[in-house]
Order: sequence, then C-alpha cells, then structure tokens
Amino acid sequence: GIGTDWEFAFYSEWKDATFEQFVAGVCELDVQNTEAHIKIQSEFVPESIDSVGKLENFNEDFQYVLDRIGVKAKQPEEKKNTTDHKHWSTYYTPALKDMVYSKYNLDFERFGYEE
Repeated sequence: GIGTDWEFAFYSEWKDATFEQFVAGVCELDVQNTEAHIKIQSEFVPESIDSVGKLENFNEDFQYVLDRIGVKAKQPEEKKNTTDHKHWSTYYTPALKDMVYSKYNLDFERFGYEE
C-alpha cells in the first residue's frame, strides 16, 4: 500500500495514466535520488554478493540458497493467488524498452538481464 507522503503524491499523480505514460514519467525522474521503489536497485546490493536470486527463478534460486547454507527444507508452495497477464514484454513498445534500459542499465547489467 501507499505509506509515505511521497508515495501518496507520486501514485496519486499517476493513478489515471496509461502504463506507457507511467513508465515514461518514472524514466524522467532522478532515479539516484528518489524513493526506494524507483531507485537503481543495484545500489542496495553490496558488490561482495556472489549470487542474486530472482523471482522468475524463485524455486531454483531458493534451493541454491538452501543447499549453500546446508539446510534441508521443503520448497515453498507455488503461488496460488495469480492473475492472468500477458508476458511483460507485450506491454513495452521498442521506444519504451529503450527508455527503461537507458535509465536502469546498471541494474540490467548487474543482475544479468538482457536489454
């Protein structure tokens, strides 16, 4: 939910925007000096980290962590409260993809995502 004055003001401003308008607006922000959800995420991860888990590989990455720390545990259950959405890439025009990559290229590179 919305918890801070900044979040309320930001999300109120964009509540009626299209996805493309919202993403373009975020890309106009100074992502180095803004609210944590919009900042460059690699700034929160120390350089000494040798592995980063990703939601899209959650079960495999979670198992890697369990194996690495020597814990025998049951995998979490699959998500049950899901909604139907198209693949994320269908929401981005080529220009929007370029805009996001340009703004967040440090995250793309650090976390091994394709442009």
